[in-house]
Amino acid sequence: MLDPAGGGGQNRSHPTLINNRNNQEPDMGARGRKSAAELSAISCDGIELHRRPDPPAHLGEDAVAIWRSITNSLPADWFSPGTLPLLEALCGLTVSQSLTLRSLQVLERGGDDFDRDEWECLLNQLGKLSGRIATLATRLRLTPQSRYGPRAADTAGRLPPDGPKPWEF
Repeated sequence: MLDPAGGGGQNRSHPTLINNRNNQEPDMGARGRKSAAELSAISCDGIELHRRPDPPAHLGEDAVAIWRSITNSLPADWFSPGTLPLLEALCGLTVSQSLTLRSLQVLERGGDDFDRDEWECLLNQLGKLSGRIATLATRLRLTPQSRYGPRAADTAGRLPPDGPKPWEF
C-alpha cells in the first residue's frame, strides 16, 4: 500500500514501523543492561503470596495428616484449585490402602482361621487401590516419573552413578 502523503512507497501501517494510533515509533524499552535498582524493584502488582491449601473439613484425621505431609513437601503454589479434588481422593485412597493392608496382615496372622477367599479379596482390593494411588500421584506430578521428560530421563540414565566403582569395594 502506498503512502498517500508520498512517502516513497513505504507502508506506514505496518505495526513494527509505526504505531497506527498516534503515529509514533513503538516503545522498544531502554537499551543496555538494567541497573541493580531496576532489577530489585518490586512491580506495581506487589508480591504475590501463595498459601498452602487447607484440607477439606470432612477428611478424617489420617487423611488430613497425609494431606499436610504432601502439601508441606512441595512449593506452596504446586496445587491449583482444579487439582485439589485429586489430592483429596489421593489422601482418602491412601487411608483405605493402609486399612486394607492392616486387615490383610491380621488375616495372615490368624493361624488356623485363615480364610483364603477373604485373603484373595483383600489382596485384589490392595492391588486396585495401589494402582489408583499411583495414577493420582502421577497426575498430581508427585512421582519422579511425572517430573522427568524422556530426554531428561535418558540423560540421567547415561550419567555415571555416584559413589565408588564396583571394583573399588
